[in-house]
Amino acid sequence: MGISKYSLEFKRDCIETIIKKSRSIRSVAHALGLDTGMIRRWVRFYELYGVAGLERRSNREYDLKFNLKALETIESGRFSIKESALEFNIAAEASIINWKRDYEKFGILGLENKPKGRPKIMSDYKHKKRKSDKPLTREEELLLENERLRAEIAVLKKLDALILARKKTKVIEELRQGFNLAVLLDCISMARNSFYYHQKILQKKDKYAEIKALIKKFYHRHKGRLGYRRITLLLKEKGITQSMSRKGNGLDNAIIKTSSEL
Repeated sequence: MGISKYSLEFKRDCIETIIKKSRSIRSVAHALGLDTGMIRRWVRFYELYGVAGLERRSNREYDLKFNLKALETIESGRFSIKESALEFNIAAEASIINWKRDYEKFGILGLENKPKGRPKIMSDYKHKKRKSDKPLTREEELLLENERLRAEIAVLKKLDALILARKKTKVIEELRQGFNLAVLLDCISMARNSFYYHQKILQKKDKYAEIKALIKKFYHRHKGRLGYRRITLLLKEKGITQSMSRKGNGLDNAIIKTSSEL
């Protein structure tokens, strides 16, 4: 059940019952047949933002800068998704999950507000594209260069945050046997769900490990003189074939990735 399903008056009555009548959240939730976690969120939003934290926000739009700021606090381990929702007054945690998914899939463009209604037809797009083929002015060139530089900085920050999070995860794994996990996470300011996420990525088994080992063996045996096609033939002689219909999942990708590591 979403927060916006209930009226503002109803939420205020629930919170007043808890605060003024000293009732527990659990007892109020049980009496009204509601989820305890939902009422707890109402109380937290009320404590942070007052009545404004209880108002409907179903039509609220978040800009690109806002979305990035929320995601950066999660990626850096400063906040969990739930904590970030409270910090930035975001009613639904699902919104942050969607932003995270879109950013990982489409990059910074995935965080831009999508236009409502039917998409523009291709002919209109091509027409507008042709109109923009005229030479750029000096001001437009500077704006474009500025956008590129800002994008590069954002990418580097993202990579630095990702590398830092992976390093933190490795440190915790090494010390976890001797210390309490909660204490370690608090020492390096990392959210628990962020730790488990990066731990899962680090522990993920490489399904092409055996193929990569063979590629390295062939490469060194022939003193680096083999190219992509010869390595592919040698692998096929060993009975190793792989469908290459899916981008990034085929034998060719395994060869390219291994070659870059040599």
